[in-house]
Amino acid sequence: MERKAQFDIETPSEDDETQPGILHESTSMPILVTEESALLPGSSSAPRSYQRPFHLPPSRRISTEQDSHLYARFRYYSRLRAEVESHDHALVIPDHIVPPELFSFYIPGHSKEPDGKNPSHITIMSIWNTMMGTSLLTMPWAFGKAGFIGGLIIMICEGLICLITACKLLNLQKKMGLEGELYELNYLFRKLWPGSLGKIIEGVALAFSVVTLSGALVVYWILMCNFLYNTGEFFYYKFFGNITTIVTDDTVICPPNMTASAAKEIFSNATKTDFFHHLWQEDLTVPLYLLIPFIFLLNIKNTAIFSFFNSFGAISVIALFIFVIVKASGWGFHYSLTDPSDPFYVPFFQPSKSSFMALSGTLSLAYFLHNCVISILKSNRHPENVRDLTIGYFLVGVTYIPVGMIFYLGFPLPKFCIVDNFLDNFPPHNLALAVARLFLLFQMTTVYPLLNYFLRSQLLTYLFGPGAQHTWKQVTLINFVTLSLCVAFAIFYPKIGFILRWVGAISGLAYIFVLPPASDLQVHYNNKTLTFWRGLFNIIVIVLGFVNFGSQFFL
Repeated sequence: MERKAQFDIETPSEDDETQPGILHESTSMPILVTEESALLPGSSSAPRSYQRPFHLPPSRRISTEQDSHLYARFRYYSRLRAEVESHDHALVIPDHIVPPELFSFYIPGHSKEPDGKNPSHITIMSIWNTMMGTSLLTMPWAFGKAGFIGGLIIMICEGLICLITACKLLNLQKKMGLEGELYELNYLFRKLWPGSLGKIIEGVALAFSVVTLSGALVVYWILMCNFLYNTGEFFYYKFFGNITTIVTDDTVICPPNMTASAAKEIFSNATKTDFFHHLWQEDLTVPLYLLIPFIFLLNIKNTAIFSFFNSFGAISVIALFIFVIVKASGWGFHYSLTDPSDPFYVPFFQPSKSSFMALSGTLSLAYFLHNCVISILKSNRHPENVRDLTIGYFLVGVTYIPVGMIFYLGFPLPKFCIVDNFLDNFPPHNLALAVARLFLLFQMTTVYPLLNYFLRSQLLTYLFGPGAQHTWKQVTLINFVTLSLCVAFAIFYPKIGFILRWVGAISGLAYIFVLPPASDLQVHYNNKTLTFWRGLFNIIVIVLGFVNFGSQFFL
């Protein structure tokens, strides 16, 4: 025998200040209650209908209509789980792995809409700000690996492929016929491939996501060490150094050709034998000094403050963009497209060493948004609209391409001198770059805890379930492993170009080149709408992913 009871959460009104958040019988949300489940967990034998209305204590009272609906949904799912074993994760409200609020772009003076959704311009800026990162510093170096025409073609084509595959993931739920709010990708993959195959694909997707986040953490750590080291060098030479040669703000250096004697020509006491440089070494002591603040920063529970400051990273990106334009306008263009003996020779293509694939590997991470595209778009007022995603990718492209192309063509030394962090092509004494490095250091200091939080949440949620409480031992262990990995790379192999292209190729293989076209093939096959040309395009994308990954072994 079954009987139905209906409950609703009444939000406080202006006239009722004493009984907010009381659970009343109403007609808004039907909940099926059986005789067996009519008892409250842990209560006596009194039926639920005979018990007093639920009353929230003052510290837990509901203050808004949105909170009321969330709490009602929580109670609804809790009742549905009454007969479910505690270790079973069925019908658990997901503890979202990557909360959309952490990606929202902050504009001073802007407040959220009443429905909690973001307008299009906020979503577009969130997409741009999420993808703009360390890859920007590598673009001139990666562009030179592909040649003038080859670099342009790869930058545009790979950007289009990444946009198309991101749109496939965004539209996957609609094609599967699932209604309601956007679901996370792991849930969609389990629904699309039920059984053991879905669990395997979810685990593979998690593994590739962990590789992506770990690689990003390592690159951020190496760059933070670089920025901190050069900032220390700037202040040291500002107050204690003695510059012997005429070094202006237009001075550039060629790190691949730099020797100890060359360094002495710039700074007379840059012998690395004084006491300061025994304590201040970029590839030894600075990575260890950087541990001190992050031991505390990684244990801050409220990540919203990092998201707030991360939005100001757009200022650093715009400053770097302007810096490149200003420098190039002062240098002029130094290149030759026809004379291979010219030190400024720029080939159209560089296929001989397959070095052009270094750019494709780097761009796989530069254009990477796929593991969080739903988290960003679900907070949009029209999440199914791919227009905002397209505009976001367009803005990313018109930021990457000019920086890479203009810096490479205008650099006034032989092109092999350009390194995988173009800021290292300038001496540390440059005031404008010292300020830029300081701002970038601050930005990355706020981004690093966010990335570590995403990594930690994904791992712990997969291992212990979405409703599990994470202990301080688990958090400390993951923080220790990630910090140790970052310090090891910063000391023994601080090559961000190498790390970026490998991480990009690995993560892109799964999230850009395989999972989106594979899921598109599967859903159209299930709907009996698969055509020859759609299947051919998806297969070509998958093949390109494996070629991009395999080519990294031959560089």
